[in-house]
Amino acid sequence: MIRPETLQEQAVAFLRSTNLKPEQVARFTNSNIHTVEDWIAGKQPMRGLRLNYLWWLMAAMGVATPELDEVPEFGRYLGELLAFDVIGMAVARAYCNTKQPQAVLEAIRGNREVAHPTKTYEELRVDHGADLQSKRAAKLKYVLPGGTTELPAATSSDSAVDVSTALVYPEGLARTRHLLEIAQALGGILPLANYLASDDCTPAERAMVRDLVGTDTVFALATVLNRLCSERAYTQGK
Repeated sequence: MIRPETLQEQAVAFLRSTNLKPEQVARFTNSNIHTVEDWIAGKQPMRGLRLNYLWWLMAAMGVATPELDEVPEFGRYLGELLAFDVIGMAVARAYCNTKQPQAVLEAIRGNREVAHPTKTYEELRVDHGADLQSKRAAKLKYVLPGGTTELPAATSSDSAVDVSTALVYPEGLARTRHLLEIAQALGGILPLANYLASDDCTPAERAMVRDLVGTDTVFALATVLNRLCSERAYTQGK
């Protein structure tokens, strides 16, 4: 359970220590520069969705936010969809089956379980997964260290990230770019896997892919991806 004061304290500490410019934070949080400067100076509290924006900004920048792993998957994913402007509050209220914005805020902080959502977590991922990938990349390009406005090119089956680079661990800005490349490559796995698991792909074709990749590799990939779901899963999978 996350208290608003805890989020506030985390966000202020982050803003005071980050190298991000106020205009970059303002762009990400749908705020203005003066508001961000007031946050940093402690003159104005962060309210509503802006706390959620900052929480996801912190996570994107590699700041430890262990509380995020404790939020139930429905609320956590809903918060991510809101943070990256995939949906708005009206849609979020509909998904939570409530007319109250505060109920949505409580859900995305893990302070309230959504009793009767109109969609399941799995349905949200199917409906919004692809859009989230593209909008996350578009929004994060404004907050990369150094203020760059470029992201590594989105990966595809024709231009995939060289997975051998996963064995190299750069530092600083290069490390952030590297992690974004890994995130984009991982996001590209899902539509490929969905295709292989659909009726559009024949059993013979799936068997051919398993033979090419190796059954042991497929099992190993599934195991590792399960461990990436949360830090709790990572610890339990050791």
